[in-house]
Amino acid sequence: MLNGNHEATAVLRQLAAVLPILWLVFTLGTSRLRAHTAALTTWMLAVLIALTVFSQRPADVAGASLEGTLFGLIPILWVILAAIYTYKLTLRTGAMKIIQAQLAGVGTDPRIQVLLLAWGFGGFLEAVSGYGTSVAIPAGILILLGFSPLFAATICLLANTVPTAFGAVGIAITTLARVTELPAPELTWTIALQLAPLIVCMPFVLVLVTARTKMGMKGLTGMKGMWGPASVSGIAFVLPHLFAARFLGEMLPTLLGSLAAMGALVLWTRRFPVKGPDEKQPATAGTGPTIPEGSGTKAETPATSGSKTEMPAMSGTEHMAGWATKKGLIGFLMPWLPYLLLILFILTASPLFPSFAARLGKVATTLHPYPGTGGSPLVIRWLSTPGTLIFVAAVIGSLLQGLKPIFLLTTFRDTVVQMWRSMVTVIGIVALAKVMGYSGMVRELAMALAAATGPMFPLISPFIGMLGTFMTGSDTSSNVLFGALQTQVAQNIGVSPVWLASANTAGATAGKMISPQSIAVATAAAGLNGMEGRIFRSTIRYAAVYIVLMGLLIWLGSLVA
Repeated sequence: MLNGNHEATAVLRQLAAVLPILWLVFTLGTSRLRAHTAALTTWMLAVLIALTVFSQRPADVAGASLEGTLFGLIPILWVILAAIYTYKLTLRTGAMKIIQAQLAGVGTDPRIQVLLLAWGFGGFLEAVSGYGTSVAIPAGILILLGFSPLFAATICLLANTVPTAFGAVGIAITTLARVTELPAPELTWTIALQLAPLIVCMPFVLVLVTARTKMGMKGLTGMKGMWGPASVSGIAFVLPHLFAARFLGEMLPTLLGSLAAMGALVLWTRRFPVKGPDEKQPATAGTGPTIPEGSGTKAETPATSGSKTEMPAMSGTEHMAGWATKKGLIGFLMPWLPYLLLILFILTASPLFPSFAARLGKVATTLHPYPGTGGSPLVIRWLSTPGTLIFVAAVIGSLLQGLKPIFLLTTFRDTVVQMWRSMVTVIGIVALAKVMGYSGMVRELAMALAAATGPMFPLISPFIGMLGTFMTGSDTSSNVLFGALQTQVAQNIGVSPVWLASANTAGATAGKMISPQSIAVATAAAGLNGMEGRIFRSTIRYAAVYIVLMGLLIWLGSLVA
């Protein structure tokens, strides 16, 4: 009788634990609720379940929610806000028009532009900063090149998958090593091996999706003229990626891979220009984004979407006119100045320069918002957080380009006004994750999945990693939630703990394209507030294929690992 009551209680807890996730999926995928409403209602549901089914103290639930709110504000929202602010300033100065012309010199074919920006440049931004910059900034540039906002947001989410494993200078791997007590070098090499096949394949997927959506080309006809560029983009990324993972550590695989991919693509297209079919909707300099037929949304630019105050995209262009006509290196680099400073600041504040990073890290505030068992201090590093570095780079770069200080203030105001719904969404999601994590809901759900699958657990091991990223928007957070669980299950079923712990990170990359937090970044950057559900429905099918392939790879590897 006691066993029966215990089993009934366990089933009740498992069912209760899955309810917030089901509600979130339903509200984003099938209902017409906006993302910020879906996030807040899901958080409230999780709070109710934590207080009743999981018998949490009100003070603990409040503390978990507060911790999620603070963490959502800094570093996550601060980075998103700074990245989109940088983009808007390039509109103010007119630098983006010059960047557009430069990129057109690499190739006007939209498939080449997607490989260069969403794959190469997006991967680089993921490597040096993460936290949404790799979606927000490339999507903004693609829109200015003539891509529809909906497509730009979707393709950047799709590209922002495999690069995220070693994003933000490898913080997710460092965290995984700490929570699992496994050696970081072994985890780094194993994760790189698990992701290698998808790295090679992803450029082909991006090309085919772009050809079908942007150019109306079906099937493999979309690869016409692109077999070489797609192959070069994948191989040039994966070889330095593997080399760095094997010999240099977790900080450099994505950084070196993305730089190599961009360089190789530019060299290839100069030597072998792409001569694909003409675009159905050519990107014309000076025009707004074009929308494919049936997209279901009006053409709008991030400069005006979501805000009653229209931002004149060409304001300040007179400051850049001189640079547009200059030849040589300075004339080429000046429009990119905010992004070049961004790269410089983030690299010098990263673990690659430990003494400088340590000095910046000392400017910090330590808080203890969660009073319950298992809580850890929340450390806010004001200067070394990527958001501050991006913001400073944007301000200095724009001033050096000649922008008047008053435009810095008005542009920041417009950015906050446009993003308020996305800000609420992010805070709601992170607060939800903290409530579920501290109350035991996440662990209850994962253990139920492990118990149900037994020796076949490696098939769903990446799915659990994806689940963590879906809820939190972060590979790092997914590793915190499920890294130790993966190693425990691995020991129970006789599989290498390093292999399954690595599978958590590899699977977590799939969650980036469907995470509400990532989608909030994409919608804010593309000016598509209220379109979160549509983007989710667009990316979920790709995520499903991605995670199935990853599950098969992990299962086959577990037989020999």
